[in-house]
Amino acid sequence: MLEEQIKEALEKAYQQCETQSILAEKIGISQGLLASYLSGSRPINNMTLGTWAKLEPVIRQYLPPETRPVVAEERAAYNAGNLPTPSSLDDSLLTELLEVWSKLTKSDRLRTLAIAHDFLEGPPKHVELPAGEPQRRKREIAG
Repeated sequence: MLEEQIKEALEKAYQQCETQSILAEKIGISQGLLASYLSGSRPINNMTLGTWAKLEPVIRQYLPPETRPVVAEERAAYNAGNLPTPSSLDDSLLTELLEVWSKLTKSDRLRTLAIAHDFLEGPPKHVELPAGEPQRRKREIAG
């Protein structure tokens, strides 16, 4: 139900703009992504939090009054940094993450893990790239 209301609000916002490109620019997403939500080829419930954070302020005025408190709660939680935990991620997001991961080189995967480690636990003492990389190096981090 909320998904339908969000799609209808998005369609109303589109009607107020001359083109999808204008609305997409106003939201801060690509015209192709906007078109996929409008056509239904990409379900609204698979929208990332980042896209929702850009979209919600633009369509808020077109949402039915009874949905606004729910949307406001989600916005407040997002702004406060209360993002979903890994256990609350849906299958489509996990699939998307695995698809991106599979396209990374071994070196890029190690860099990504180092960044995630730094984010979660502080910087490691060093990160070694795998043997065979064009420029094998060791990054020392002053701690």
